[in-house]
Amino acid sequence: MSAATAKKPPAAGVGRVASTDPTASPSSSPARSAHRSTPSVSGAGGAGAVSRTRSTRTGTPTRPVAGRKDSPLNSATDADQDARAELVTQLEDLKERLSKAEISAEQYRKQAEVLQTRLDDALEASAKLEEKVHENEELAETLRNEKRDAARQMREMEAIYEAERSSMNKEKEDMANREEEMQMVIQRLKDSLAQRANNDDDVRPSRQRLSTPLALSPALSWHKHSSGTLQSLAPRHHGTTANVLPSTFALRRGRLRAPILPEPQRFAK
Repeated sequence: MSAATAKKPPAAGVGRVASTDPTASPSSSPARSAHRSTPSVSGAGGAGAVSRTRSTRTGTPTRPVAGRKDSPLNSATDADQDARAELVTQLEDLKERLSKAEISAEQYRKQAEVLQTRLDDALEASAKLEEKVHENEELAETLRNEKRDAARQMREMEAIYEAERSSMNKEKEDMANREEEMQMVIQRLKDSLAQRANNDDDVRPSRQRLSTPLALSPALSWHKHSSGTLQSLAPRHHGTTANVLPSTFALRRGRLRAPILPEPQRFAK
């Protein structure tokens, strides 16, 4: 029963395939020609025609019908097999394409992961570089500030140095002027001493002339005043100062001078 039911759908499909398939048209055309030839025979006459018609209905048409039923089934099964084979090949092709696509997708995914890791590393490196650049900028700013401070201090030190140098030069000039003045004073003193020495040489004859009354007069005592001048005192043993008057008068007139003392004793305070 299952075989009969399985064969019925192809039989129904045979008629459809025969109507549409051009290969089935030659098998259907002899049957139609047989049916069309029977009236011509029957029209010719008698029972022979009837028997011929019966024979055609019973014997001959049965064999072509069986042939018609077998050929569409075979063609249908061949078409189904071809379709199935084509579908199988298409499925295999699709499976191969799918496997290739999966493999390529896996490769792309791995490449994407590698690129993502590289991108993360690059971003991290760029962040570190940005931090380092920021630190370098801060360091450069501090160095610029220190440079400005150093330049300012250098200018201040140069100004101080110039002021000190000018003051030192001024002090040197003052010291040179003072030294010149001192040299002039020393030269004046030397000149005055030399002049006094010359005057003393000129006054020696007058001293010799005055030596007799001075010898008669008592010895004069000289002492050094606090101002540095020499003053004569009256004689200690004689109460009168008559004999001293000529000497004092001579000192006033410039004829007689005080004895010349050594340089340290004369100018010492």
